[in-house]
Amino acid sequence: MNLRSSTLISLCWLIEVFCHFGVTTVPHYSYLMCVIYLLTGIAISMLALRVQQEIPQGESLSPFVIVLFGMVVILGSQDILSSHLARSPIDFHDADMLPVLQTMAARFLSTQEVYAIIPWIWDGMQPIYLPAFWMPYCLTEVLDMDMRWVSIVSCWFGLLLWLRLASQQVLTRLSWLLTAISTISLWSIWMHLDFIFFTLTQEGLIVGYLSILCAGILLNSRWLTWSGIFLCLMSRYSIVPWMVAIAILSIWKPSLKKYSAYFLSAGIVGLILLFAVGALPNYWTVFADVPGGYQIDLIANPEKYAPVIQQSLGVISLMPSEVYKWWPQLYLLLLFVIPISFLGSLRLVNHGKTVFGPHIILGCLKLSLTIFYSFLIIPYHYLFYPSTCVTVFLILSCERRFKFA
Repeated sequence: MNLRSSTLISLCWLIEVFCHFGVTTVPHYSYLMCVIYLLTGIAISMLALRVQQEIPQGESLSPFVIVLFGMVVILGSQDILSSHLARSPIDFHDADMLPVLQTMAARFLSTQEVYAIIPWIWDGMQPIYLPAFWMPYCLTEVLDMDMRWVSIVSCWFGLLLWLRLASQQVLTRLSWLLTAISTISLWSIWMHLDFIFFTLTQEGLIVGYLSILCAGILLNSRWLTWSGIFLCLMSRYSIVPWMVAIAILSIWKPSLKKYSAYFLSAGIVGLILLFAVGALPNYWTVFADVPGGYQIDLIANPEKYAPVIQQSLGVISLMPSEVYKWWPQLYLLLLFVIPISFLGSLRLVNHGKTVFGPHIILGCLKLSLTIFYSFLIIPYHYLFYPSTCVTVFLILSCERRFKFA
């Protein structure tokens, strides 16, 4: 049986979700899960190269099914999440990300220096977060509500955005089934097994930002794509290797020159924003020194991070502590070489028959994120969820129902 790429990627997405389940329930086997997760992410990207000039096959979902599925997930999770939030007050002793972000938002609203050291967190903590991470919490500060609903709503928004795109798409019944099982399983993990994703972290924001970027690429929407690039760039560095690879590809693919324009304009606006909020020029070293700071801290206190490393999907959990000294150099090399090599292989795969379109761009994004998170020197498990969520958009891109770049 010759399965279509969209079906195979749906199966791979189920495997990715299973890896999250394995790490959260049987952490002793995380060394196996991290290998499976890395190989699955690479396989998903390579399957994007397998897409050829094909007529879409399968069936579309009715609007009723789309609306019902979204309502079940959102309404079913609301009460559960409310109870989790009530039982888990924000405390920097449990995790310092949200208290730092809350302080930065409050300082901005009161026109204080946003990036000054916060003296009451760990006897003095330097804020390191980019504006798109802390600015959304200005709204919760004004409304005096639990800031963690921002991440929850961001994930709901990503789900609804995907369902809206799915309503325009045709997939095989097996693809729909696998995708539905994976989606429900992932939300179940967030609800019952790894709810710290919402109670202790801000990572739901990244899910929302990446959803905007993926939707913009699929719909060939200038403003959605630019907004997704800007928000991702102003929250974390994870899409930079993908940006470099796409910019290089645009040299011999004229239709991608618009992406270079998006990158340049988003970077310029981002720099202006950093100056406006006081991050530049006074605190530029804070952002530049983050990777090196983690490396120094890990080498000095390996026992402190041992549980994090051993119970995650990071490849570094397979390595002896001796490699920590040169791991950042290997990390940077892989970050840029692998995505560029992926796009460079376009002419070699399927004897040039590979159809160029959103699936190639999203396949490169998926590969970049897989490498970025799998080879992190301190790979907190919650960081891997946004990369996993990109896969579900890649599934839709494999059937030629969207305009090509």
